[in-house]
Amino acid sequence: MSTRTTRRPVTLSAVVGFLNENLAVDRIADSSLNGLQVGFADDGRNVSIKKIGLAVDASLTSFVLAKKVGCDLLIVHHGLFWSKDIPVTRGHYKRLEFLINNQLGLYAAHLPLDAHDELGHNIQIAKRLGLKDVQPFGKYHGKMIGFSGRFSKPVSQKLLLHRCESEFGAKCDLLAFGSKQIQTVGIVSGGGSSTMGEACAKGLDVLITGERVYSDYHLAKDSEMNVLYGGHYFTEIPGLLALRDVLQKKLSISCEFLGVEQ
Repeated sequence: MSTRTTRRPVTLSAVVGFLNENLAVDRIADSSLNGLQVGFADDGRNVSIKKIGLAVDASLTSFVLAKKVGCDLLIVHHGLFWSKDIPVTRGHYKRLEFLINNQLGLYAAHLPLDAHDELGHNIQIAKRLGLKDVQPFGKYHGKMIGFSGRFSKPVSQKLLLHRCESEFGAKCDLLAFGSKQIQTVGIVSGGGSSTMGEACAKGLDVLITGERVYSDYHLAKDSEMNVLYGGHYFTEIPGLLALRDVLQKKLSISCEFLGVEQ
């Protein structure tokens, strides 16, 4: 006679504890309030989490989608609370109102998910591109949040552009002012173009980041530097996908990435 094993529910406090420990959210200075941003009336020990959603941004669209697919907790890269206090009015009010009324928890991991050496966006991009000799790169507020590495054989600017478009699933932009053959690479996802000077100082052939700012063009041109932009949103998906897989494996809980493009 076969016996059916009943899976014990995973509590909110257990999920938060797992995330806090594995992402080391309290060990890196950040303008984001990392960790559980919106919880429940108690400490989470009595709140069962049946499904977790993961999204890049804490937006009302993400929250509605998370509720629609049955999530009890949403993990985001860009949360609601940052270093500057903002009043709970208008859009901010609507977001909090929806989370509270629908009993949807919100957890944020900003720089901890950039810098993580196994689950982070940047290390995941390095792995996808097959880089060798990967090491920390990209100092931000005194902390290395990105990674650098090299291709085993140089690739052309055009081939790198096509590979990145394939990996990110989006059209990329390349300021092609550097070496035509690329071997050494620096990666800082999102708004990481401020590390261009460090990439130049290290003699890297290209910086891969997310978002282009106005001053990048002439700085890259005058520095004879290649800078590839994969999009802020698209370069900050890889870490969430890796975290999703780990949560499913380690906690045996259903997880789903929620794609909400800007």
